[in-house]
Amino acid sequence: MSNCQGGVDAAITGQEVHFDSGQATIKVESGALLDALAAALKTCSGVKVEVAGHTDAQGNDAANMALSEQRAASVAAALTERGVPSDRMVTRGYGETMPKVPGDSAEAWAQNRRIEFKVASTAAGSEG
Repeated sequence: MSNCQGGVDAAITGQEVHFDSGQATIKVESGALLDALAAALKTCSGVKVEVAGHTDAQGNDAANMALSEQRAASVAAALTERGVPSDRMVTRGYGETMPKVPGDSAEAWAQNRRIEFKVASTAAGSEG
């Protein structure tokens, strides 16, 4: 599992999937990142990956939670389109509860609208 997480981390180093405020549509410039991530995930047999959606602090908590779930689902769908089996992904929305960057600036909000990936589990004996 740690080898798989290392591959995922390497594929996304310095990059994140970002979204416009209030939207679950993946920005076009994230395509290359999703391609690299899908390639890394396809080499990890027997693992599940958590696709975690996050929002900025604008708007109400319930709407942000729903939006973060929609964002995670959008990314999982994009990875499925790139050949990652859907049953190998778990989507979760965290809303605005886990900001990456504190603050109420446009820059902080943009960085907090993101997706993170974590190798969540592995089948016995199939370490990636």
